[in-house]
Amino acid sequence: MTETDVRTQIREFILMEFMDGADPSELTDDLSFEAGHIVDSVGMMDLIMFLEETFEFEVENEEALPDNFDSVDLLTQFVLRKRQAVSA
Repeated sequence: MTETDVRTQIREFILMEFMDGADPSELTDDLSFEAGHIVDSVGMMDLIMFLEETFEFEVENEEALPDNFDSVDLLTQFVLRKRQAVSA
């Protein structure tokens, strides 16, 4: 799975689940989910479940931080790191 594939799946999930199918141009890859009021604490659980099911790895409690989860860019990089660690 390429970086583009990961990014596309994350963007589609965020747009459908948290932005009510908004125009894709409203979700830039560096838009902060927190600052944009896109994902709240309940939504974060849905996002974690999506990542675990879609990309087949477990998100540890200490990994569920804004440094990993606050934008499409950060999520994409997190998923790529996790998938690399799982396959190593």
